[in-house]
Amino acid sequence: MTKRMNLVPWIAGIVIALTAAPAQSDLTITPATIGYWDAAAPGPNPGSTWEGMVNNYNFINNGAVYNAAGQYYDFSGSARMDGTGVENLYDFPTELGDGTGQYEPRTVVMYIKSRTPVGRLVSKTDESMNGETLQGWFFNANSDANGRWDFAGQPGGPGGNQNRWYDRTGDHGTDNQLVMIGMATDGFGDSFLTQWYLNGSPAAQTYSEDNLNGTLQNDRHIVLGAAGFSSINSANMELHFLEILNEMVDDQWMSTRWNNGSPLRGVAYAGPPQAPVFAESQILAAKEIIWTTITSRVYQPQFNDDSASSNWVDLGSFVLGDGGTTGVLDSARGVTTGRTYRVIRF
Repeated sequence: MTKRMNLVPWIAGIVIALTAAPAQSDLTITPATIGYWDAAAPGPNPGSTWEGMVNNYNFINNGAVYNAAGQYYDFSGSARMDGTGVENLYDFPTELGDGTGQYEPRTVVMYIKSRTPVGRLVSKTDESMNGETLQGWFFNANSDANGRWDFAGQPGGPGGNQNRWYDRTGDHGTDNQLVMIGMATDGFGDSFLTQWYLNGSPAAQTYSEDNLNGTLQNDRHIVLGAAGFSSINSANMELHFLEILNEMVDDQWMSTRWNNGSPLRGVAYAGPPQAPVFAESQILAAKEIIWTTITSRVYQPQFNDDSASSNWVDLGSFVLGDGGTTGVLDSARGVTTGRTYRVIRF
């Protein structure tokens, strides 16, 4: 396996925070942000859908209450939200679980008030099990102490809660308070270069388990709030925003994001929607590649201009299956007559 130095080549981070206040930070959203959901700008139908501000990944509301004045969603009991979109953007690939060089950078940011009794926060799994054999990652507010936070990544199968990557913060006394929690990791899949943050400052990691022996990647969507795989399956929180990045952030980034307790919100951070720019156009012929899909599976169409070559090129971006027939178009402009196509299913 790749030898690591005490540098941070990659970070998976989670930040949680819950209130809107005038902000002075000059930090703005970057292309590395692959998911951003902010209750300050939840979309036109906040009672039913929390719309993402990047990548068209949205949450369907199942019991959370939108508070427009406070700019947050209130989760209690069985309240939850279920993601819809390309779910594999939000997996945690790791060196230990997926092989040498197969890790990717991640940072997750949430702004939250976790109320007592505490419960589930964010999960990328919702298996109907007791938690031992589930596959995926999740964050909890730990009920054993006031202001303690957990992260667990499990590979699935019997004993999954033993062969896992698990990290825990110290006890900060922050239950029922608005805070921003962050967790950052280098992608190796253990605690060595994992760093927690509280309100923009590094926080102590008091307990860990470094036994991961399989992939955390799965075909399940993100769940906010209550999840069905554990005795800790209820939700009790106010969630203001969630952000996920595919690069490592450092202490300065986290401090700037916190902005002395006034993190930028909504369009002030993500920017306004961009107006379309219209240009003169031409009408050209095109080929349509169609195939039958399986619900929630991800597909990548590809093309090859040389039948003797194995150099396949992606045709557009991923396509999420819905159980029906779908397709993509390939423009005829500059296309050779020998172009062939295929579709890969993930």
